[in-house]
Amino acid sequence: HCQPCPCNNNIDPDDRDACDSLTGQCLHCLHNTRGPQCQHCILGYYGNALQSDCKECSCDRRGTEVGHCHQGRPCFCDPTTGQCPCRTRVAGVLCDECEDGSWDLSGALECQACRCDPANSISNI
Repeated sequence: HCQPCPCNNNIDPDDRDACDSLTGQCLHCLHNTRGPQCQHCILGYYGNALQSDCKECSCDRRGTEVGHCHQGRPCFCDPTTGQCPCRTRVAGVLCDECEDGSWDLSGALECQACRCDPANSISNI
């Protein structure tokens, strides 16, 4: 007798080719999932694939490490938390703010260190 496909509710049950009839491997994962049982979020997405809850990474490209963002596709982030890989002196889950003591996220390379005159400023933050 036939067994249901072990695809964690991430396939179309009406798609006869959604999983391999011999191995049970999932072939047409939905909901931005991947893997032999559609158990992982695809690259550029994060969340819980087992609950069909993969969300697109929303990294700020200005503050995210360049190698993690490819033209026309979402940036790569931590597949569980959604934390984006930030450049030097950049902070926030989405890498969308400068760390304390720095400024100018729109700069070409990274947030710039503040160079406040200690005699004429309250703090360097």
